[in-house]
Amino acid sequence: MRGNGNFICHFLVANKMAYPKTTVIGSFPDAPGDVSYVIDRQLRHGINIVCDGQLRHDMNVYFAKTITGFDVTPENKPILIGNVSGINPTGLDVLVSDLRKAQEQIARNSLSRFYSVELKANITGPVTLGFTAANNGQLGEEALKLYDGFYRTDKNDNTKVVNKRFWKDIGASMGMVVQAYETMGIRHIQIDEPMVSASKKSTIPMLKIALEEIIGARKNKNTKFYMHSCGDISHVYNELVELKSIEAFSFEFAGTPSNLEVISRESLESNNKKLLLGVIKSSEPEPSDVLMHVYKDMRSSMYGKRCDWDAPTSQVLEPHIIKCLEIYDAAAKKVGEENIAQINPDCGLGGFRQLGTSAIIASVSKLKILQEVQKRLIAR
Repeated sequence: MRGNGNFICHFLVANKMAYPKTTVIGSFPDAPGDVSYVIDRQLRHGINIVCDGQLRHDMNVYFAKTITGFDVTPENKPILIGNVSGINPTGLDVLVSDLRKAQEQIARNSLSRFYSVELKANITGPVTLGFTAANNGQLGEEALKLYDGFYRTDKNDNTKVVNKRFWKDIGASMGMVVQAYETMGIRHIQIDEPMVSASKKSTIPMLKIALEEIIGARKNKNTKFYMHSCGDISHVYNELVELKSIEAFSFEFAGTPSNLEVISRESLESNNKKLLLGVIKSSEPEPSDVLMHVYKDMRSSMYGKRCDWDAPTSQVLEPHIIKCLEIYDAAAKKVGEENIAQINPDCGLGGFRQLGTSAIIASVSKLKILQEVQKRLIAR
């Protein structure tokens, strides 16, 4: 197990924990664009609930290629072209294929024997997919007439009411994806809904209709559903936390510290919900001195046997670790440590693709910091 000795001690410690597990939101930089590589990087840093990295497409494009009635423009933007009526087998095959590769790599990688590792699958949120597709040009706008728009006009008093048919159809199609994931043995499913927090007007009524179909499709009672919404969630938190059958909510706290003022122990416990805590900014890479030390550590760890990072790397990362711990402690004070199920970056790390050759280093720096945060929480 060349190069693995310096990680094993972390995993043996991590096995003792109850809270919190570590996870990632979904996307990773696509260089070198290999699911196996992305899984290995997560395992080398003790991530408990891993993802396949969403390396092929933007998250909306995955489901625009999977659900009939949607399509993708030459510019790779999702659009709505007709009735939503089920699953495109070719699109579903892509989702399943990448997740299967992830499962196979977890089984192959010897590090997974030292601690508990599970695979999480992502679903693009129905509201996010629907509105994104509708906003991408005339074709999408014309197609919406098939559903009288996202809203229909009540003939009695000319008010706008939610068009249930449109959202039921999206939800039912996504429910078919859930069943495909369950058939693979996946028990963690994350619904990504950035549009819910980005929209000034509440889209929760639409989301509820779709969720009833998505979660209603569940065949295994052990399948857990999470929901991720980044940005400011102050105007939708109270509605979100009341959604049924969602196990836990993933919110951004490092990039949007004001979200700490919104959450509460009472709201979580009264609705039987847990929190997935975003403790690391995913909107920007760590400073260049951190990236340089992480790069050196990545190279040396391929051959070294030590159990800890070298002193310079540890020293450079320390201020960033402390910031994460401060966020965790502030959240724990508000909601109770027992209500924090997982810690993670604020959002996906795929945005680092723009950094080119530095993209992987930037994402690994987040994983290294997250790993160290978990170690210190366990050691308390």
